[in-house]
Amino acid sequence: MDNLDLRRASDRGHCDFVVAGAWHQLHRIADRCRASRYTCELRAVRFRFRANARSGLSISRTTKGWNRRSRIHSHDRATRKLYRAATFSYDGLQYKGRIVQPITPNDQFYCVTKNVVDPRVNVQLWHLEIDGLVENPRVYRFDDLKMRNSVEQQTTLMCISNGLDAGLISNAVWKGVTLRDLLESVVPLSQAARVRFWGVDNYTDTIPLEKAMEPTTLVAYEMNGVPLPHRHGYPARIIVPGYFGEKHVKWLTRIEVSRENAKGFYETQGWGPDFITPIRSRIDAPDHESWFSLGKLSGPIEVKGIAYGGDRGISRAELSFDNGKSWRDAEIYYSGGDLAWSLWKTEWLPSAAGDYILVVRATDGEGDVQEWEADRSPFSGVTGFHKILVHVTA
Repeated sequence: MDNLDLRRASDRGHCDFVVAGAWHQLHRIADRCRASRYTCELRAVRFRFRANARSGLSISRTTKGWNRRSRIHSHDRATRKLYRAATFSYDGLQYKGRIVQPITPNDQFYCVTKNVVDPRVNVQLWHLEIDGLVENPRVYRFDDLKMRNSVEQQTTLMCISNGLDAGLISNAVWKGVTLRDLLESVVPLSQAARVRFWGVDNYTDTIPLEKAMEPTTLVAYEMNGVPLPHRHGYPARIIVPGYFGEKHVKWLTRIEVSRENAKGFYETQGWGPDFITPIRSRIDAPDHESWFSLGKLSGPIEVKGIAYGGDRGISRAELSFDNGKSWRDAEIYYSGGDLAWSLWKTEWLPSAAGDYILVVRATDGEGDVQEWEADRSPFSGVTGFHKILVHVTA
């Protein structure tokens, strides 16, 4: 039995999981760990389903020496690698280079998940609970959400683990209802200070109540003009401009208003404590370690890339061709607004043969300039300038 396809629906819940090809995925993780005893054979893996009033059916996987939903029971190095692979993984897709355009196509949008198998939700059974420190707890069905006033906005998402030269960042147009609208319908109590989100997959994270009440924080149900793809949180997810991607909870099923902060899934594993995105910029073309010949150049070399300021926008992008000794402005040819990235470009004609270090920096809409050196833990998102090396021959 090397392929498993289980479909269940709970009378009390609203989730329809489809676990297809799970063995294949777990085999790949085990192979990566080079641990033959974790080959995830049928006798070594158990799937347990639990009906739950909030999240329908939740799925857990238990292997010998490993339980993703509780703790690592072994100090074996291979077990730890297997655990990390299952709790912080992405599909290998990075959105960077010459293909970058203002709006990222859905099938190219970066995707990070804690799940070996992501949930697939039956929207007819789905509902969204809003409770906690509120006067009027409510339950919304999907049609209820779509009947409320909707908004559309561009918002860029970036993973907290995104490196200076990496592509775990993408931009989309999101449509949904403001979280403030939903919270005002339940009337938070005076002692309320935090808002906690729960996903169908038992993923949780929190944000301050004041951030939740900003008009740009959304419960989104469309992405680039179509319903949310399953991998991006269908039927509804949170969009929190200016915060790293882990705060944008997918497969949303519950919103809890509370007094105290509760660490989110990745925060409990060491990420954070700062989740506000710093200013970031990247050179997408030319490639690092590119070679050019002065004798063969027919014109200037196009240099282009992205700049992102969280929810503060971008006012300026600058390029250096001498490792930061001097700077010149690049043209911002696309501005996505305060919540999204900007795309920049410039032209460069080397004056002589040699090796050149190109550096980019950006200034956000509030006038703050990107930091030159890393000044905080990489677990709160790396800072610094992106550099590339370009070789020019005669």
